[in-house]
Amino acid sequence: MSDETSRNHIILGLGGTGGRVIRALRKRIWQLHRPHGIPDVNIEYLYVDSSPEMMGDNDPAWRVLGESVQLPRASRLLIGGARVWDVLENRRAFPSIAPWIGDRKAWAQVPGNVIDAGAGGQRRRLGRFLFAMKAPEFREAIKALAIRLRDKPAGDGSGGRTGGRKLHVHLVTGLAGGTGGGSFLDAMAMLANDREGVGDDVKISLFALLPEQGSLWNDGNYYANGYAALLELNAALLAGARAYRPYDLRGTGERLTLPVDRIGGIYLCSNENRAGATINVQHEAPSMIADFLYERIAESPRQQSPIFSNENRNMGPETVPGTAVGERARRFSAFGIRRVEYPESEIEEYLTQSLVRSAVLALLHNNWSDSFGFLDRPPNASWRDRAEDPALLETWHLADAHLRGEAPVLAQDKRRAEQEGWKPNFEGEWLSDRNYIHEQLEAEKYPAGELLPKFHELMEEGYEKGFRRKGVAAYFRDRLLDRAVIARTMVASLEADLLRRWREGHEGWSLAGIAATIEALRLSLSARRTTRAAALDAARNGLQLAEEHMEEIVADWSRKGLIGRTMGRRQVLADYGEANQTYQRIRTDLAADEFALELVPVVLQELAQLETKVGELRQLFEGALKDALDQIASRLRPAGSAGRTEPDRYFDPAKVMAMAERMARDKNEMGRMAASVQQLLLDTPRIRDSTTFGTILDELRAEALDQRVFQECNRQVARIHDRFAQSDGDRVLGVKLLQRLRNDLGGDRDRMQEFVRRLVDQAQPFLRYDETQRVMSPDAVGAPREAALGQGASAVIVQRPQPPELAAFGQQLDRVFRETGLNISIPEDTTSRPNALTVMSIDTALPARFIATVGFLKQEYLARLRGLNEVARLEVHSEDAAADLPDLFVEPVAPAKANATLLLGRALGLVLEDRDEAGRRQVVLRYVKDGFTYRDRLAGSFDELPDSLAHAEVMRLDEMVSQRLGAPELRHIDDRRKLDRQLVDMVQEVERTSGDGSEAYVRMRDAALKARQLLRLED
Repeated sequence: MSDETSRNHIILGLGGTGGRVIRALRKRIWQLHRPHGIPDVNIEYLYVDSSPEMMGDNDPAWRVLGESVQLPRASRLLIGGARVWDVLENRRAFPSIAPWIGDRKAWAQVPGNVIDAGAGGQRRRLGRFLFAMKAPEFREAIKALAIRLRDKPAGDGSGGRTGGRKLHVHLVTGLAGGTGGGSFLDAMAMLANDREGVGDDVKISLFALLPEQGSLWNDGNYYANGYAALLELNAALLAGARAYRPYDLRGTGERLTLPVDRIGGIYLCSNENRAGATINVQHEAPSMIADFLYERIAESPRQQSPIFSNENRNMGPETVPGTAVGERARRFSAFGIRRVEYPESEIEEYLTQSLVRSAVLALLHNNWSDSFGFLDRPPNASWRDRAEDPALLETWHLADAHLRGEAPVLAQDKRRAEQEGWKPNFEGEWLSDRNYIHEQLEAEKYPAGELLPKFHELMEEGYEKGFRRKGVAAYFRDRLLDRAVIARTMVASLEADLLRRWREGHEGWSLAGIAATIEALRLSLSARRTTRAAALDAARNGLQLAEEHMEEIVADWSRKGLIGRTMGRRQVLADYGEANQTYQRIRTDLAADEFALELVPVVLQELAQLETKVGELRQLFEGALKDALDQIASRLRPAGSAGRTEPDRYFDPAKVMAMAERMARDKNEMGRMAASVQQLLLDTPRIRDSTTFGTILDELRAEALDQRVFQECNRQVARIHDRFAQSDGDRVLGVKLLQRLRNDLGGDRDRMQEFVRRLVDQAQPFLRYDETQRVMSPDAVGAPREAALGQGASAVIVQRPQPPELAAFGQQLDRVFRETGLNISIPEDTTSRPNALTVMSIDTALPARFIATVGFLKQEYLARLRGLNEVARLEVHSEDAAADLPDLFVEPVAPAKANATLLLGRALGLVLEDRDEAGRRQVVLRYVKDGFTYRDRLAGSFDELPDSLAHAEVMRLDEMVSQRLGAPELRHIDDRRKLDRQLVDMVQEVERTSGDGSEAYVRMRDAALKARQLLRLED
């Protein structure tokens, strides 16, 4: 890739750290640039992990400003689940894995539950294996993202493409875990060599989080993983024979080189900076990396990119002194970042959540106070009076007439009532029958003795068959059979009316008011049923009295003579008709009351279900209210109370709170806001015509209610704010940071210097350096003279807003920044927003040994691998041979494997005892070059070795031994076993002469064990 930076970026997160950084970055971009993203920049993401913990579609941790910034599924690659035993049993089927997967015996000692879990589990080899099994899918995912980036249309209406062919991949991982720490080098190597997939013009940068000391996550390999990963990364950045070249996981099994021209910044980050300030690795460190990544990406379209210019310094490696063989890459960088901002996003969210509070309270309680706005309690009301209101009960089909079957409820009964002429009540039904029978008897001139029996017979016939064309018993039998349908219809009528009143915002008919109304109805119905049950005996007594009254009229009529009957015929029919009507009506009332006693429990069940639905809906809104209140409480911390990775905030919290209160007390605005939210929630195709709370509940459950309410309030917050902000002094949104700084700092130079010094100090890179390592002589570490301390390896970049109207103050601030030290860069083509100022420090061209944490990691690494621990080597290294890569520190004596190399040299006849020209004994290196044999003196005796060897001599011997072991005559296992027998003989000889407890024996034994590894007898 050329020096010009790219507009196209892929953020590749490996493991949990990578996922957390992606999440923090996406939140930041959404806060600053929603919904379109960073101007002039195209970004895609790929998150790869063996754990699904952060991959859930509805994971609330990915939410910001009411929106989820969770990655689309095409940008999430889960790599867990593969079985390592399947590969170990059939190596030939996996040519890209077999060379490095390791020995079955060593795998057998890894806890089975770790392997079976299908996750990295702080085993780098296992994490690498899981990644390798998904390598084809990884390649295809990256390829698809690269194509999508390059095909994105320009936003200028030209119809062209914005991306071009340049691509920058930013790989983010932690080095302590198994998944990210085990796979990042393979990912880098694949990307750097995949011209077909990502193209020819690609840069790959790495952001790696080092293990923190005192971690609670340490499961045995935590720190050793970190050092092993750095060993391999360091060697991969070298050239020549000492370089580490990972195997190609794309299927060929060949080794891959990291092309130098494709590698960008290699950033290491710890939880501690130079000043000793620490951050939390789970949350704060990912946020800090995301902040720096944001700045790195935001500046990428600029022709003069300060970060890009600093991160690509390559001063060459530190070498074996006296040779050109690289050992310690000087490609590592460190960064620190500190922001000062007017917290626009936080204030916007605070105001939005205040609107959410008002809107939800309106829907919950609809109880307005001119002093406070919508209140968090229902209005004072008698819910019992509402539940017993005759007009409402009539509307809801819950009046006594409906419960007793007098008034029709079902649609078919209403049609019958209209067609058959049902009377409004039972009294009317029997009055109609009485009048009809009266007229019939009068017309037919029944004899006096038969008159009343006939009247009673006809009324009984009406009771048995004629009442509403069914008869009383049949009528109520049908009602009983339909009581479940009748109850549902009643409650549905109630529900539709309650929902209508809530939709229309009727005062007193909020969600809480509706819930209270249903509860009052339920209690009222229960009481009415109890009262009715108690009145049944009285009704039966009334029926008996009515029957006796009819009998008295009949008896009195029978005693009358001819004249009395003639004169009293009309009166007796009227008296008897009234008595019989009362008798039949009471009988019907009894049947109706008995039916009501059966119906009301069913209605109560339906009411309970409705009450549950409304209660659950209420809980949804109360949950949204609680979330809003929690968010409000967590916002607007006092200015200057920022954490280590959070920006310093310049603002007046009291002013923001006062604005929120003014907005909340405006009845018209809050009414419109509540209506708008209600329309958003209820005016959907499924809900619009629904008459049930259950449908609303299902619909609102399908998507987080608080998110939907927040989004609508956020859409209107700027408009409402601007209505109340009559002048710039009233504004709490759209405020310029430099204006705030000028107001606070004024022309006070001392205050400006203090402000700038504090910022620059807080922006120090988050790596603590080992000063002893930093001041070592370049000659002693094989570094060029220009690598001395402080030579062109640090820079401070200040991105600040540059409003023209504040140019003079900005220039004054720039001068103070430049006075703090060398290499201060303040780009004119700034990427800063109007409300933020960012200071970044970058140290580049570092060897890993400079970093204080690396020394600690080495100690833990050596302790974990002590005693040639095969399981430890398997777990912490990506392949066995990686344990023999160049160390990250300058070794004061010959390298650790020098004894093993010497022992193999003796067995191969390369190192032997000889005498010089004076006859003195010496140890020489015997070799053939250009057809001639040479003998170079190594030491006076074997006892002096390997301490007397220079580093370059050990490397030379190691190279000769490796060449001989790779010769055709030693490729067969039997030939190498002969060498192993010689090793055993040499060790046994020392045991015989010095004893098995001697230092010489232990040293020789350990060297032989190491040499056996180099012989690779297991192959």
